[in-house]
Amino acid sequence: LIENLTSVVSIYIPLIFAAIIFGINQIFFIPRYFIRGYFKRYIFINIFLVLITLSFRELLIFLLTNPGPLDIKTIIVHFFNFKDSYAYSHTERFQVFILFLVLVFISCGINIVFGVGIRQTKHAQWFRYREKMALQTELSFLKTQLSPHFLFNTLNNITALVDTDTTLAKKAILQLSKLLRTILYETKTDFILLEKEIEIIQRYSDLERLRLPEDIDFKLTTSIENKEAKITPLILMPLVENSIKHSFSNSSKQFIHIDIQEKEGLITFISENSFSPSATQKKGQGGIGLNTFIKRMDSFYLNDYSYKTSEEENTYKVFLKFKSK
Repeated sequence: LIENLTSVVSIYIPLIFAAIIFGINQIFFIPRYFIRGYFKRYIFINIFLVLITLSFRELLIFLLTNPGPLDIKTIIVHFFNFKDSYAYSHTERFQVFILFLVLVFISCGINIVFGVGIRQTKHAQWFRYREKMALQTELSFLKTQLSPHFLFNTLNNITALVDTDTTLAKKAILQLSKLLRTILYETKTDFILLEKEIEIIQRYSDLERLRLPEDIDFKLTTSIENKEAKITPLILMPLVENSIKHSFSNSSKQFIHIDIQEKEGLITFISENSFSPSATQKKGQGGIGLNTFIKRMDSFYLNDYSYKTSEEENTYKVFLKFKSK
């Protein structure tokens, strides 16, 4: 019976304690020490636990192989008498220590991989969630920023008409009312039909033309292959605003040519307008609309669009190409 009990103790005590060490590592030691970079402390603690486990194992074997009434003092004296207290020789004890240490550190390695994997997965999930929330917040801000900027420019134009032509000013207010109604009800979603975006641009350009010279060469041409093609609401509006706003030229006749096409899932926007370098805004002034445009393009069409501007003599050109939704 004693031989059987000794075999059970020598085999199962290390296994039970290995499972306990595994659990303690998972719950406490890995998060507290290993993850924070206290590697020496982590290794020392596990070696100490191995020594405690093997000492407990040897103590149980000693008690089983030395039956009879023993007081605590006798047990301590005999147990720490390395010549005859242990059931195994020094070589065997050292081999058991090394094997158990290897077992514990293999389990710790599995534990670390498991714990770090879960931690990294949770961190990646949290990072994606935080990135998504930040993007949604930024997009909401950009949308709220765009409408006031557009309204600000339009009201400035109407104010200029009030002093020169009240009839046109009244007409402009009615046009603005229709346009705002369209924007209010049609641009609540992330994407709208390209046709609806062009309709908004047409209404806006009609409103702007009320204050422009009658002889201005204004052209808005469109071509849509897929009637279901969608686009981010008001994404093209800053480009249209910019082409109209800076179309004044001292040396040539004013013109604004805008072409919007959709073909094979690609939307192309090309604008050309008369341009006078001396009449451009001073550096550091304005530019909110175009800054918002770039941010929105990066948010919705990142690495999936081409945007170029160029100046040739008194002509300013804009080229934009991106995939429809």
